[in-house]
Amino acid sequence: MATTPRKRGRPSKGPREELKCRVPVGLKSDTAAVAGECGMTTQDWLEAVINAAVRDRVNPRHQEVLFPRSA
Repeated sequence: MATTPRKRGRPSKGPREELKCRVPVGLKSDTAAVAGECGMTTQDWLEAVINAAVRDRVNPRHQEVLFPRSA
């Protein structure tokens, strides 16, 4: 009996576009750490943050600090 070939890897999240930006030294690792604490990949966490900011029309220059640096 022949089997149907199975798709490998995780399921598609649909059509995507690439968005790049340069960040200050250390922000990339801090972002990865926060995403990990939330149980998310860095990509998924950034997508959620950007989506919330765009959806709610948040001006990042006029909001409180979400993740203050430890003293």
